[in-house]
Amino acid sequence: MSSRHRIYGLTLTSELPLPELAPLEDERAPADVAVSLRDQESLGREEAWFSERTGEDGTPWLSCARTAAGFLCRFHGLADAVLDAAGRKITLSSSPETTDEALRHVLLDSVLPLVLNLRGREALHATAVRTPRGVCAFTGRAGAGKSTVAA
Repeated sequence: MSSRHRIYGLTLTSELPLPELAPLEDERAPADVAVSLRDQESLGREEAWFSERTGEDGTPWLSCARTAAGFLCRFHGLADAVLDAAGRKITLSSSPETTDEALRHVLLDSVLPLVLNLRGREALHATAVRTPRGVCAFTGRAGAGKSTVAA
């Protein structure tokens, strides 16, 4: 069963339930992005990575590769996301140990900003905290520690 939502200015249909997002009631709105789920084995292949992000200990947490149809983004130990070149289709495949919550986090906070870039829009990586004197915002690349500083 597919659900429909609005996020980042896009209409999204998803086979993955997204309880963090309000359902979109308007069935007439065309979908900008479709999310489907597949077996881990169907996506698990080695690629020539053009980008790799590592944690503080040097362990890769995200690797990206070009494919014939678009891109493969491997979130090591969690999931693979295959994106078509136009940013209209996302196919997710998770490891058996990956929780639904972790898979939703990968989709909403990491994959969809990449889709925005493919569609010619910029995603801002930031977090903010409210203090008695106002709001303080932290920006930086993914994995830079913004959420840790805010916490």
